[in-house]
Parts: sequence; C-alpha cells; structure tokens
Amino acid sequence: MSLLDPIDLERMAEVTQGNKALIRRLGILLQQSLDECMPGVLTGDAETRRKAAHRLKGGCATIGAARLHALFQAIEDRPQTLDVKTMTRVHQACQETLKRLSEIGDSTEVPGT
Repeated sequence: MSLLDPIDLERMAEVTQGNKALIRRLGILLQQSLDECMPGVLTGDAETRRKAAHRLKGGCATIGAARLHALFQAIEDRPQTLDVKTMTRVHQACQETLKRLSEIGDSTEVPGT
C-alpha cells in the first residue's frame, strides 16, 4: 500500500473482487456511518466517543482504509483526550478516503485486481 493512498488497493480488491458497484456501495455505507457516528466522535462524552470510534474503525478495516482505521483506533484507545489536531486529521482522512473510493468506483479498472 502506498503511504499516500488512503485505501489499501489489494485489500479493496480482495474484499470486492473488483466489483465496482460494490465499491461504490461501500463508499455510500462508509459515508452513512461517518454521518451517524462522527457527531459522537467529535462531541460525545468519552464512552460515546469510544463506541462511535470502534464502529467506524471496523468499517475502515474492512475496506482497507488503514490511515483512517489507525486514527479511529487511537480515539477508541484514548477517547477522553481528543484534541483539535486529531479532529482535523480525522476530518482530512475521511475526505481523502471517500474521494478515493469514489475515484475507484468511477474508474474503468479497479486497481489491485
């Protein structure tokens, strides 16, 4: 996996078998999960934040979003210490991951297959 790519393309190809419709669906599901859980991550109490981060971490692992997975793991491990720098990194990683999923879903070939 390239350190610059927010998606592990080999993992994505393994999970989706190159099915672009499934890749697009996973992007939609990730967006829905982010919409549902990010308020809890950003403004919830420590337990709410921990649970929301745990849920998001699992989805990220499934699709190979390693950078985002690591950020949610850190929040889950230390939910009481979320700071502005981490929130900014999470937001940026979410946007990069969703953009990359969209690019993969719209491409003529699925990388990693």
